[in-house]
Amino acid sequence: MVGCINPIDRVAEELGSWPHQSAGVHVAINIPPEIGGRGGVDHALRNSHLADVADKIVFEVTERGVPDKLGVDTINNHGYADVQIALDDVMANEAQLVFLAHLRVDIIKIDKSFTDRILLNEWPTREDEIHLRMLHDIDKIVLVEGVEKSKQVDVLRKAGVQFVQEWYFSRSLPVEKFMAYHAAHT
Repeated sequence: MVGCINPIDRVAEELGSWPHQSAGVHVAINIPPEIGGRGGVDHALRNSHLADVADKIVFEVTERGVPDKLGVDTINNHGYADVQIALDDVMANEAQLVFLAHLRVDIIKIDKSFTDRILLNEWPTREDEIHLRMLHDIDKIVLVEGVEKSKQVDVLRKAGVQFVQEWYFSRSLPVEKFMAYHAAHT
């Protein structure tokens, strides 16, 4: 791992002073769950000069990264004062949503496979309706990934989903183009 840069340093390097100068901005950084268990996140935030904008940082951990009690304990005891934690790639099923409701995360990001079902002719199934109700009732911010069509936006808006992401709004952009996009759409 010689020469590897941690994801927090990479984001800080690419964005420069932009998070410090931009009101209402949140920056999500994918991190492996073990970073939290080593206390490395707080250290990395200080070293990367992002500690003073920690309230604008969202750490994303994949659901697959929290498979056991150790992973759950790491998330529930993360201790990052202002940083939000998002659980990424969550499969929308009843058992998982019940489990996640008790996990100390701020944001649950529902996997694209859920969004893809909205475009099927048999949508919504009874199971989909249950999942939508559960998402609405869960005491967390819900973000649904994979939104590419206006029908998906309409269904999710009516279901009370707070945030959506993906290509309906914009393709992935390099940092400079993203900053310009943000400035044009703020």
